[in-house]
Amino acid sequence: MSDEQVALQRNIEAYRKRLPSLLAEHAGQYVIFADGKLVEICPTYEDAVIFGYQTFPSEDQHYLLQEIAPIPERVDIHLACRAS
Repeated sequence: MSDEQVALQRNIEAYRKRLPSLLAEHAGQYVIFADGKLVEICPTYEDAVIFGYQTFPSEDQHYLLQEIAPIPERVDIHLACRAS
């Protein structure tokens, strides 16, 4: 597994563990996790994006920006690429 995948998995697991309390207090807002820790809760997506870029300016710094919302029981992920 790559460093990016390990960081993403760690942050997703941290988000899932904190989700019940986040939903109770901040549903619909946006959260940032880095290194498996809650870093910031932002009221809007735009605020979260700005915070993420300012706090983690390097491409080597991985973080999760996620809307605080229930996790669906089933998620279909579709990957697409466009050939030139």
